[in-house]
Amino acid sequence: MDFELIKFLNANSFNNVWFWVLVSIIWVTIINCTFGVTISQIQKAQLSGGTALIDIETIILINSRRRTEYIDEFGLWIISIGMFLLSASATLGFWFSYEFMQASTFLLILLYYSYISTLRLASKIKTKKLSGNDLCTAYLKCKNQKQFFGLLIILFISFFSSYYSIILG
Repeated sequence: MDFELIKFLNANSFNNVWFWVLVSIIWVTIINCTFGVTISQIQKAQLSGGTALIDIETIILINSRRRTEYIDEFGLWIISIGMFLLSASATLGFWFSYEFMQASTFLLILLYYSYISTLRLASKIKTKKLSGNDLCTAYLKCKNQKQFFGLLIILFISFFSSYYSIILG
């Protein structure tokens, strides 16, 4: 019984449904909610304006200020640890041919790009002092960039997994 459960939850393959569920959850989460604000809240604030726009602006400004403060204080450590994890995952995955680490590398690339684009948006908000509809437009542009990059990564993962399944294994 235990062996069948382990076999069912085996994450050593790109063909596993759990890997694709994880990819979809990560992709939807990083695209839909940046700075604690969902896309539907942004669209509602753009349409109605008034207090909804002020509330969204306040939430985004607070969270972007927090992110820039964290980066100013711990940025070197955050980037160093992130790059270490990415390079260790890539080395284990592609040099030593661990399929699970190859999948982890692709997920880390997606997460790292999302984090970098969110930090770029936070920096842009801080330097240009964006507010109102300009802030909402910049937020939606960042979301679209993440969505496009996520789509490219998912396509690349699917092509790589097909290649891995057919040619290598």
